[in-house]
Amino acid sequence: MQRPPRITGSDARRSVIRSQPALKVPVEGYPRVGYATLQVPLAPFAYPSLQHCDAAIAAAIKHKRDLQQISPLTARWASASYQSFRRFLVATGSAETFTRGVLDSQIRILEAWIADMNARGLQRGGINTNWRGLASLFRWLTQSAAVTNLLLFVNAPRVGRRNPRFLPQHAAEDILRFVVNRVSGSDFERLRNAAIIALMLLAGLRRGEVVRLRVGDVNLTDATLQIRMAKGPDGGKDRTAYMPPQLQRIVSAYLAELRTVPPRTHPELLTSMQNRTISAGMVNQLCIAISNESGIHVAPHILRHTYATLLRKFDVHDRIAMELMGHADLRMLLRYSHVEADEPRQAAQRLILRE
Repeated sequence: MQRPPRITGSDARRSVIRSQPALKVPVEGYPRVGYATLQVPLAPFAYPSLQHCDAAIAAAIKHKRDLQQISPLTARWASASYQSFRRFLVATGSAETFTRGVLDSQIRILEAWIADMNARGLQRGGINTNWRGLASLFRWLTQSAAVTNLLLFVNAPRVGRRNPRFLPQHAAEDILRFVVNRVSGSDFERLRNAAIIALMLLAGLRRGEVVRLRVGDVNLTDATLQIRMAKGPDGGKDRTAYMPPQLQRIVSAYLAELRTVPPRTHPELLTSMQNRTISAGMVNQLCIAISNESGIHVAPHILRHTYATLLRKFDVHDRIAMELMGHADLRMLLRYSHVEADEPRQAAQRLILRE
């Protein structure tokens, strides 16, 4: 009887990985238990020059995009993270050492990059964002060119515990009331801006999902929104978002106003008077303006966190909330759903025993 190939678990010791960098692929013909994989030796991360490394990185991004496994936004994020690391290599004169392929030297350079970001006063979240972008990029390079992923050998920077960023219910109500009545240019712009904020606050849409939303994705009769190629692996997945009555009214009012302006030459729902689609930067600028005028700090991701928190507060079951948020993991939902300051006290008061 032929013996099966050697299988190792995903929790293989780092010493084993150090001695034999490997690409983990499923073992065909054998039951998969947990994350059982076959270890395949990889080539060192070595290139003749930094420019050759640039070309390999660009090829890895193109390979991933050609397979439609990442969105353009994800590609830009990973590329920006690499550019941050590349500037460090050039500024410190360590590019030649890094591309030479000596693992110990590469590890020290990556650790020095983290130390440099800390020394320059970058926030922990920003450092972690750069790290995750570079980690994704190196992982794609491993998949496309079977090159060792160097970040497996360096401890990821810790984000640390951050204060929850969401709006309590009363502040969410104040913001909704503020944007609906905010005077900003024409009625068209006021209704459009209200729709932008309400889509994030009352349906949990990400900034990119708001920008990409098309007129044909809105069904006022069913109160649904079709979200296409949302964030996630393999190019993101489609999902259906649902409009509560308040959001339905706001979107309906905007669509009615949209019919009074010259026909649009693009399919996107949110547009300017000049017949141009809105950008992610325009959404950010709108949030900054509203924050300054209302005195309540608003940002796209704060609104999405607020939506998740409101779902919990209004007793929406976690499994349903996961679908509404577009999450595949309960742990991710728990990161978005927060507890308001007065809720523990109110919950404790409900505990009554008969005497």
